[in-house]
Amino acid sequence: MQSKKNYVPWVTESNNYQFTGYIAQWLDMQAEKENLDSVQKVEFVQSFVGGAIPYHLDLPACIVSSPNF
Repeated sequence: MQSKKNYVPWVTESNNYQFTGYIAQWLDMQAEKENLDSVQKVEFVQSFVGGAIPYHLDLPACIVSSPNF
C-alpha cells in the first residue's frame, strides 16, 4: 500500500488494529515479568517505539543565518 503520508488506512484496517493490540499486550506482559514500575514501563514502551519501529520525519530544511559583526 502506498501511503503518501496518509496513515488513516493503516490505523483503521482491522488486522493492523488487532496486531497493534497484540504488541501492546506483549509489551505489558514483558514489563510485568520484569517488575517494572509505571515510569519504567513507559520508558520500556518508548524504547520499543523509538528503536524497533522504523520511521522517518520529513522536517523542512531550516537555514540559520547569523549577522556579521
